[in-house]
Amino acid sequence: MLFEMLAGQHPFHETPMGMMVMKHLQEPLPDLHDLRDDLDYAIDDIIQKATAKDATERYTSTLEL
Repeated sequence: MLFEMLAGQHPFHETPMGMMVMKHLQEPLPDLHDLRDDLDYAIDDIIQKATAKDATERYTSTLEL
């Protein structure tokens, strides 16, 4: 949701529904900075870590986030 709020669009907005599901399951989100170059790279790093496909790579809690 944070990605959508900052980007103003769904991460895979031009993708057919079936492929969108697969992308959410298998691919990292697109780089937010490519859509909003006014945002700091650190924000994208936070979103990428929070949405990592491998649970061991994500934040362990909301407090850590």
